[in-house]
Amino acid sequence: MSGETPPNSPWFFYGWVVIGLSFATQGFHSTARTSFSVFQVPLIEEFGWSRGALGGAFAFMMVVYALTGPFAGSRFERYGPRAVIPWGSVLIGITLAGGFFINSLLHVYILTCVFLAVGHALSGFSMHGALIPRWFSKKRGLAAGISLSGAGVGSLLLVPVLVWTIESYGWRAAYLIFGLALLLVLAPANFLLLRNRAEDMGLSLDGLPSGESEEPPESSRIEKKAMSAGWVFMSMR
Repeated sequence: MSGETPPNSPWFFYGWVVIGLSFATQGFHSTARTSFSVFQVPLIEEFGWSRGALGGAFAFMMVVYALTGPFAGSRFERYGPRAVIPWGSVLIGITLAGGFFINSLLHVYILTCVFLAVGHALSGFSMHGALIPRWFSKKRGLAAGISLSGAGVGSLLLVPVLVWTIESYGWRAAYLIFGLALLLVLAPANFLLLRNRAEDMGLSLDGLPSGESEEPPESSRIEKKAMSAGWVFMSMR
């Protein structure tokens, strides 16, 4: 029938499932990082730590993140995103759920500088930026825009929920609930739904018929490199 949409049409292209998953993953992971400042106030009130002491954990996290980034990138290239990004969700989920048990500043540093830092290295902006060209060519810009917007939308929606949870149930409960959401929902979704590339599912880039989604000429390759550099820059923010 003329009104039916072919199963390999862009509207049914599995790449959009991958982008939707990337959107959600970046939303939760970005919120996990930005929520550090949200949890500072109740931690200072309960334990009497200084902002400088807590801020040091965030600074060291960025150092560890930068050092482990090349390792994460090599794992991504060798084994594919499906073997890397979901484990980032697991580690970030452990960080947050582990926040329930914080009783000393050392706990904060271990959770932040080890689990959170490595988790972000495995599933940060640069990993998702490298994922997109495995699924899209002509619509790469649109796919990247949707994926990247997850970080902003996630923080916009989830931070107020975190604040409300802290005020209503306490910071330990907020840590635990947020962490379990990643461990029981987001991480399994990544393990189950994420695929390495379109070709692995017998699809072509953009879901278009073979020959219509070939890699563009040299000018587009330069654009691809520029996009990758942009994702790396965003991951350092």
